[in-house]
Amino acid sequence: MTKACGHAETHACAKREPIEEGSRMNRAQRRKAGIKKPEPTYNMSAKQIAGLKKEATNEAVNAAFVLMLAIPAMVLHDKFGQLMPREVGGKNREERFVDMCVDLYDSYVKGYVTLDDLREWLWDEANTRIEMM
Repeated sequence: MTKACGHAETHACAKREPIEEGSRMNRAQRRKAGIKKPEPTYNMSAKQIAGLKKEATNEAVNAAFVLMLAIPAMVLHDKFGQLMPREVGGKNREERFVDMCVDLYDSYVKGYVTLDDLREWLWDEANTRIEMM
């Protein structure tokens, strides 16, 4: 005989089919099964959605702009001496500069460096401030 609710076989619910997860369970059964409340649903107007999209776009553009300025500025500040020779290891200045920028961007993508870190370092080490209007 199948135990439908986990009680002794003599219990009245032992004759019922097992309860499927989430259907017709009382609060204690849902808690025991680890079932949480469903995610709340929010209704938004088209104007509100457009506003959120615009805000997200502005934040992304600002972050991209800071990256576009901060990474090359940090590379120039930190690696200027390495960029001076015309060619090193078969690579010209521009190739080495791009490689250095990509390395710093990779550090950003992996989470080793944040935009705030780049801004702070540029200000502390190079007295250069990047501010968005």
